[in-house]
Order: sequence, then C-alpha cells, then structure tokens
Amino acid sequence: TPPMRTCDACGFENAEPDRACPLCGASEVVPVTSELSTVAAPATPTPSSGAPAAARVEAGHVFGERYRVVSLLGTGGMGQVFRVEDARSGQALALKVLRPVDADDTDRVRRFQREIQVLTRIQHPAVLHILDWGESPAGLYFVTELVDGEDLKMAIRRRGAWPPAEAAELGATLAEALAAAHAQGVVHRDVKPNNMMIA
Repeated sequence: TPPMRTCDACGFENAEPDRACPLCGASEVVPVTSELSTVAAPATPTPSSGAPAAARVEAGHVFGERYRVVSLLGTGGMGQVFRVEDARSGQALALKVLRPVDADDTDRVRRFQREIQVLTRIQHPAVLHILDWGESPAGLYFVTELVDGEDLKMAIRRRGAWPPAEAAELGATLAEALAAAHAQGVVHRDVKPNNMMIA
C-alpha cells in the first residue's frame, strides 16, 4: 500500500504519489507526515505566476467591515476557518478564507460566487447556512453559522466506535443532508469525518 498523500492544491488526502489529484486535477502532491500537520500548519501551495500572496490574518482582522477575527479554528487544503464576531449582531460566526486567486482569474471568482448562491439555497438542519460572502486582500471568504462542537474524526478518536444505532442515525442524517445538496445540483466531493461537525 503506497503512503497516504494529500494534494497540495485542494487538501484531498488520498491522492496517489506521482499522479494528478483525482479531486482537483493538480499534479503536485506532498506526503502527510502526521495527523497534526493537516491541522496545525497550512499547506504551502506552489504559487502560479502572478498569483497574489495571501494577507496575514490575525486576531482583530476585519472582513467586510463587519466580521472581526477572534481566533483560528482550523486550517485545511483550501484555506483557513476563523471564529469571528459580527459587529452588527454581536453573534459568534465562522468565516472561511479561501486561498487567493489570480487577479485576472475572473472565471474562478464567478464560479465561487455561483457556488455560494447555490449553497445559500440548501435548506436542511444538518447543513450550515451561508450568511455572507465577499472578497478581501486575504482571499475570497464566506461566513456561516458557528458549530459549537468537534469534527466527527475527533469524536471517533475521543469515544471510539459508535454504537450501531447511533452510527446508523448519523449516516441517515448525512445522507439526507447530501440529498438536499444534490437536489440543488451541489456535489460535495470530499465527504470524510473531519469535514463533518458534531454540535
């Protein structure tokens, strides 16, 4: 069995060595050296010519003149997720910043905007509601509800194997949420335990 690889471009964890990523098509892959490396440190992409550098995001950074960064929640192949405070409502929310794109890559920006518009139409209790999106020097971003909990991967580590009835109930909820997305023409493409939050 070849070592587990993660795609440097999109974070897909099962890319084969020396082959294009089956998820995004990127040709470069890097080995995952430890479980903590995927959480503690962002992957460093190979910048394309003319690609802007990401602005450093620290506590106090404000997105859209509204969302003040409180803390970093996690880092993945596509970007970073922050706990933010909404200046208008005082509500705690989550904000995901995607890696920056070329200034001339308007097609990618349009695809991102279309995706957000579609995602805002998905109505299911198990799907985070996207509240806002925008562009900033740090990259494209979107804002969602904040889940106060842990991802399924951590929950499994903490408690071990789930009883069959609970596992079946969780699987049914996940299937319903994915069906709601599919009904809007959205395919997730990266369903895995660390992409599922347990409130």
